[in-house]
Amino acid sequence: MSNVYVLKFKKGDVEIEVHGDRNFVERKFEELYGKVFEAIVHVKEEPVKKPAVVEKAPPKPVKKPEKAVAEALDPKDVKEFVRSFKTPTNTEKMLVAARYLRDKAKKKSFTLSDIKSVYKIMRWELSKNPSSFLAKFRKRKFIYQLPQKRDGKPLYMMTEQGVKYTEGLKK
Repeated sequence: MSNVYVLKFKKGDVEIEVHGDRNFVERKFEELYGKVFEAIVHVKEEPVKKPAVVEKAPPKPVKKPEKAVAEALDPKDVKEFVRSFKTPTNTEKMLVAARYLRDKAKKKSFTLSDIKSVYKIMRWELSKNPSSFLAKFRKRKFIYQLPQKRDGKPLYMMTEQGVKYTEGLKK
C-alpha cells in the first residue's frame, strides 16, 4: 500500500492543497505555488499613478494664550477676601477660591487652573487629586460644569447653592 501525502498551504485568500505520492505532491506544490505567487507579484509590480502634488497649507497662526489668571489677580485682595472665611479643609478652600473668582475677579466661569492660581497666592498645598473635589462639588450641586471648554479644559460655574454654602463659612 502506498502512502498518500497531503500538503496544504494557506496564506491570506490563497489556499493550495495537493494529494498524492510524495514526488507528485512536491512537484505540483512548487508548480502551483510559483504560478499563484508569481501572478500576485506581477500585479504588485504594475506602475502606480503618481498622486497629484498638493500645496501645503500655510501654518495656522499660533493662538496667544490668555493672560494667566495668577497674574491678573491682586494678591492682597485675594488674601483679604479668603481670610474672611473659615477654611480648615480643602473642600472649604476650593469653594472659597471659586467664590473669589466669581465675586471679586468677576469671572462667570473658571477652570481648575484658575482655582490653582488662588491656591498659589494663598500658599495652600493642593490635594493630590483636585479634580475629585470638583466632581464632588458637582454632585452636591455647588458648581455646574459648562459644555464649553477653555484651552481644552473643562469650565465650571458656581451655583447659588455653592454660594449659600460659602456664606455659612464666613467668620
